[in-house]
Amino acid sequence: KSSEDAMEREVKDITYELPDCQTVNVGRERFLCTEILFNPHLAGRTHPGMTDIISTVISNLRTDLNPAESEEITKCVILTGAGTMPMGMCERVKDEIGRAHGDGVKVIAPPER
Repeated sequence: KSSEDAMEREVKDITYELPDCQTVNVGRERFLCTEILFNPHLAGRTHPGMTDIISTVISNLRTDLNPAESEEITKCVILTGAGTMPMGMCERVKDEIGRAHGDGVKVIAPPER
């Protein structure tokens, strides 16, 4: 819910100049494209968000593996790909996964991803 509230707040538009010297203003779109990864319903989708999927995988691993294996595997979530590059992505994933599974889950976002 808080993410939806944040999306409704007024966002300052930023003007970018394109190579052909035209300008384009973007505001809310800068945040909405990333927010959809966490809350697909904002785009009319019914599938779960990224952190919901990660949480499900962690839960399944903890159920399917013995405790020692489970503990080791679920300590590390690695974010990869260009879609994980927005500022604050790693922190948000860590916060949301931490709320669901405790602070034992580590989220890594290598800069070269």
